[in-house]
Amino acid sequence: MKPRAAVVVLVALALVTTVSGCIGGGILTPKTWTVSANHYELWDVIRDGYLEYRPDAGYIWLAINVTLRNNTKAERGLNWFMDAFELVSSTSNSYTTQLNYNSIPGQLPTFYPPGEVRTGYIYFHVPVELNVKTAKLLFRPYQESIATITLTNLPQK
Repeated sequence: MKPRAAVVVLVALALVTTVSGCIGGGILTPKTWTVSANHYELWDVIRDGYLEYRPDAGYIWLAINVTLRNNTKAERGLNWFMDAFELVSSTSNSYTTQLNYNSIPGQLPTFYPPGEVRTGYIYFHVPVELNVKTAKLLFRPYQESIATITLTNLPQK
């Protein structure tokens, strides 16, 4: 086979495998997760039954109650190393979830059977002056598009 023909065949093969999902994560349809924010609370301390987690001076715990649905026909799990929630303030400051591995009662579960809907809290360590109503919540599931939730109308409990 001539070198130019071999290159054309390799490029065509790479294109076909990329589109079919064999390279680069593929296209996930339908989306694996549906996420929504229900309400938020501001806490001075979080307890897990044994320990107390207190924010640093000038900070507070922002607990956002979210609902997550597994849209697939297979068991799925949240992996806190690869699936991330992020809070972005109106000044573009970014905050990642905290206390993911602490088994706090009411925390968002990480195991989801097919079609399962579960609700729980995610926690952010934020400055006291942060305006939740002008922030955005981002959910970054591994190898999927980012879900953005504006918090303008999110009620405080």
